[in-house]
Parts: sequence; structure tokens; C-alpha cells
Amino acid sequence: MSSDKATAPTLAQEGLDLQPHAFHLQLPPHHRTDSGVPYITIHAQRKARAIWKLVHSIELTEGLFLDSAADDNGDGLDVNNGVNGDGVNNGNNGDGVNGGDGGNNGVGKVVNKATTEEDDIDSDDEVDDEGEELLIEGGAGSVSLHALSKKCIRLHTQLTSLYSLKHNGISQFELAQIVLKVLTLLSATVVIEEDDGAVDNGSINGAVEKMVINDDGVEKKGRKVTICYDDMGGIIGGKFSHEEEEDSMLVRLNDGRRVMKNLVSNSSGGQNDAPMKDAAADDSATKQKQHLTILISEGNFNNTQSSNQRSTLQLATDFGLPYKTIDGMDPDQLQKRNELFGISGVRGNYPQVFLTRGEGEGEVNEFLGSCEWFENNAHELGERLAGGVKEEVVETTSVEQSTRVAQTSEELEEDLARPFALPNPARQALLSVVLLLLSKKGTWRSVSNAALFPEGDPSNKDRWMLLLKWRALLSMLLRTAPYLDEHKAGAPPMEASSMRSKILKSTVSLIRSCRCFFDQGVRPPGWKGGASIELDATARALWKMTETDLLYHTHSNSCFRAQIMLYLFHPSKCSSAYYLEVMPKWMESWRNVDRCPEYDYLWMVMFSRTRKYIHPRDHDWGALRRHLLTQCGYW
Repeated sequence: MSSDKATAPTLAQEGLDLQPHAFHLQLPPHHRTDSGVPYITIHAQRKARAIWKLVHSIELTEGLFLDSAADDNGDGLDVNNGVNGDGVNNGNNGDGVNGGDGGNNGVGKVVNKATTEEDDIDSDDEVDDEGEELLIEGGAGSVSLHALSKKCIRLHTQLTSLYSLKHNGISQFELAQIVLKVLTLLSATVVIEEDDGAVDNGSINGAVEKMVINDDGVEKKGRKVTICYDDMGGIIGGKFSHEEEEDSMLVRLNDGRRVMKNLVSNSSGGQNDAPMKDAAADDSATKQKQHLTILISEGNFNNTQSSNQRSTLQLATDFGLPYKTIDGMDPDQLQKRNELFGISGVRGNYPQVFLTRGEGEGEVNEFLGSCEWFENNAHELGERLAGGVKEEVVETTSVEQSTRVAQTSEELEEDLARPFALPNPARQALLSVVLLLLSKKGTWRSVSNAALFPEGDPSNKDRWMLLLKWRALLSMLLRTAPYLDEHKAGAPPMEASSMRSKILKSTVSLIRSCRCFFDQGVRPPGWKGGASIELDATARALWKMTETDLLYHTHSNSCFRAQIMLYLFHPSKCSSAYYLEVMPKWMESWRNVDRCPEYDYLWMVMFSRTRKYIHPRDHDWGALRRHLLTQCGYW
């Protein structure tokens, strides 16, 4: 340690490239180095680099879940879920930082401590190393999970303290990586299975299998642990220095996107825990001709089912999906209808969507789902139907490319039933971290879907954007609150109701903060990778998912749930053409429900968003004004 300190740069050398905050420059001369750099700026820069190292060190490993006692959720650890850092209890971490420090107090506490700053940072590194050793150990599962929770809480405390120092020594590119890393950890789920006599076989999907032998030398059932990550998004475009690339937590794919490295080595494909495979390794797989078979009834007098049939067929046409229909009322097709009823296990309910492989006698049908399932997953079926599908794995053009398999309703239920890998105190702390980062809206505006790219600006070729996937956040919300579906109930609670409430509120706030990063088809002018994306892609996909419930299932739980989903996930930045297209349908849905203030307020928010992107002369707002004046009488 002494040799490292001997070669360490001096305070004057450290402050050469720093740009102090205006508050720091107002400090008197004895609070500065000989070169005029405030001591507080150097301290904040050191703290920022220590935080970057701490983020790198937070990793989930299968060994954390192998021990039979690894059920400790970090009792006794708590963190205030607010983003202001007040009242944060970071346990006995040895960093001595209180998240409740105000901006001026934080400056006053450190300006006279230039001689001890190196010792403070060194002690932080020692704590990190100690926690890292605990995490690498495979045996003490409960201790390691406890240490992981403490690291997450410590990250929130240190980041809050850094913001109070009025200096951010973390670049925009590094902040985006931290957001992606934290979101990936928050999405992580774990599957623990018992396995007789299992040994560690280094399986491709990163699962760890271990044989357990008790004190008497008797073999017990081993436990196979698989950690699954959702693809939360990535970074597109941009040119970064060699140092930034070397220190990055991201890996660049063939299509130019940068995603978290663990998605390449252990991919869940957004919703699927099947490992990614190289297309070259699967060239021997037999490609079968595939299409959709949609079971309908031309003589259906049920208005809802008739509407669902039209919506399904129109959606299949819009996405260019090959399909054929089977009319359940046609006497010549009764045998085929009954065969499909037997596969799905559902009779008299239309439409039903099947995936058909092969032709003639070798035809095999797989039930996919009803109209609701098809509306949520139709956009993913194009690649699967194009061929190259072998059982559950979709062929990719490269081993780095993210894969995602269209799931049946049973697979989706199983996927959403997987528990989160992180203990609740760690989740609570990381949610506070990402909310704190995203609360600084000015930092993110240039890389969001609201970014402006002036024509002819030479800097456009180096611009980049942060894109997050709304479906991954939707899965996170449904795992956090499964009771959003009135037919589902979550697992028995293992923690206090106050903590569950904080986590749910933070998850909702996170989704609202992420809306400006959903993919709306906007790309930097220098972007040349990947396939073309339609404008307003996320908004259109979300409206298709909720349209049926909002227009035809009024006065039901599904209608109000769809309205909440639209409110939470719908991006504000949409084209005026999109808003002009959907506003008449929104108005129809609003009028279908009378005297419900909560429903009215949500629609008022949605129309307030549209008002910012539509010219007053392009739309007649008189109908909306009259409806508001009519409704306000009972508010």
C-alpha cells in the first residue's frame, strides 16, 4: 500500500483536468490547492471513481443461492426509498458517509481534510475488497447475500453523498452504463431446482449444479441454480475513446448495439431463459415450413368474439404473418375444428391461434393463445415464422444477438412466477439508485427519445442514445405486483408490508422515469446498424395491447388496468400523425365510462401529453372542452 501511495499523483496533478462547480469556486483560497483547484472538487472526483468501481463489483453469482441457509433477505438492512438521500441507514459499512448531508454541509465537512482524503478512499477500497471476497465464496450463501445487500445500499448512500457535493465525476456514458447495470440486476430472477447427484458441468446457460454431502458422508440431492436476466435495452450509436471502451460494462453486438455483457453469456432473451446459440452450430437443424392457423367462427353472434376475430386477422395482416383460417361453423371443417379444440383444451371461444409446422399428414399444431395473447406477441412471431426455429431456440445471425421466443400462455405464466434474485433490501436500494440518476433530467435529454438532431450539425455522427425496453419493465411490474391480474395471487409475503409498498411505489416511479427512453423509432443521424424501425414503435405496440380492453371491455377490471398501463408506459414524445390517429379512439374510450374521477384524471393526463405535440389548427379541441365542462360538475 505504501508503494502505491508513493507513486500516486499529487493533489495538484489530480486537479489539472477537473472543472470545479461554481459553488466550489466561491470557497476562500485556503480551501484550494496551489494550482487553484478546490480540495472538495478533488475529493468528489475520487469518490466518483470509487463509486464506479463499486458498481463494477456488484455481481450476482449462482453460488449465492447454493447453501441451504441462503434464505436470508438481509434482515436489519433498510434504506429510505426517497431519492434525496435523507434517513439512509447503510449498515456497518465503514464508509462514514451519511446520505442526509446537505449540499453546503457536505462542502464544509471536507474542505479542511485534504490530508486524509487518500486514507478515506483507501478504506473504501478495503471494504469493497472484503465484500467482494464474501461474494466470490460459494459456500456461505446467507453471508454473501447479506454482503451483496450491503453493497447495494452503500452504492445508494455514496451516490447520494456525491450529488450533495455539487460535482459529478461520472461521465454521461458511465451513467448510462450504471442505469443499464442496475436495471439488469433488478430484472434478474432465479430458478432453484433439486437434482440427484448433480455435479458442476459448466453448462452453457451459466447454471451451477452442486452435489451436497452432509457430515456423515451421505450424498443428498444437489441444487441446480439458474439466474435469468431480462434484456433491459442498450446504447446505440456514438464513438467512445479507447479508455472508455476498455472500462465499459457493455459489449458491442454485430448490429451496433451495446448491451450488458451478462446478456451475451447468460441471456434470458428478455423473457426466456434458453441460452443463446450460434447459428452456425444449428445449421444442421431441420427447417420446417410454418404458418399460423387461426380458428374462427363466421356465424359468431357474440359481439366481443366477433370483434376479437377481426382484430386478430387484421393484426396478422398488418405484420405480414402467413396464416390460414379454420371456420368452426363450416361442416366440412368440423373434424379439424374438434382436433384444434382438443389441442387447446378450450371449446366455443374464438379466435384461437395455433402455430402449424409441416403440411399434410405430418402437420403439427401448437396452441399459442387467444386474441389477447396474439395482440401482445404478434410483433415477435415474424422471425419465428420465417424458419430456422427448432423447438424453443430461435436462430440468430450471430452469437451476440439477443434472442427472444414467442411464448405460450403457460410459458409466460411460468416466467412471471419466477422470484426475483435480489433480496428486498438490495432491490429497494437499487431502485433508489436508478431513480436518483434518472431524476437529473437535464443530463439525459440529449440521449432520450426527445433528443434533437439539428440538420447539418457535424457532431451528429458521434451522438448516441439510450434505449430501454418497456416490455421488460412490464414484466418487472407484474412480478412485483402479480395481483394486477384479478385472477392471480402472489406468493405469501416474507417481508413487512411497508417494504413491499415502497418497492411497488418505486417500481411505478421507475417506469414513469423511463418513458423518455422507450424506442420510438428515433435514431442518431450517424446510426447505420440494425433494421429500420417504424416511427412511434413503442406507442403503437402499447396501444394495440390495450385498445381492445379500453374500447370493448368497459366497466371491467381489464379496462381500468389497460388505462393504467397506457398512462404508465406510453411515451410522451410521439408524432402528431400518431396522436391525430388515436385521439378519436381515446375520446370514445373516455366517454364509455361515466362518473369515475380517477379514470377521468388519467385521460386528462394523456390528452395533456398530446397537446404538446399537435398544432392547434390541426385538431378541433371543442369536443374535449365540452366533455371536460360536462364532467367537472361532479368532480
